[in-house]
Amino acid sequence: MTTMLANRLQKRLRHLRKWANRNDISCYRLYERDIPEYPLIVDWYDGEAVVWLYERNADDDE
Repeated sequence: MTTMLANRLQKRLRHLRKWANRNDISCYRLYERDIPEYPLIVDWYDGEAVVWLYERNADDDE
């Protein structure tokens, strides 16, 4: 994992953890393909990270 991605995840976790604690939420999305070189989706489920590799199909309109 590069420093850029690690920094992004740490920053998002710090920010979203405060929001989640205030609102009694334990599951949320940390990262969704923000950096084109890392087509990942990272969800946080009650203290555990789940990482999905997003593979784009030729049919995708995005």
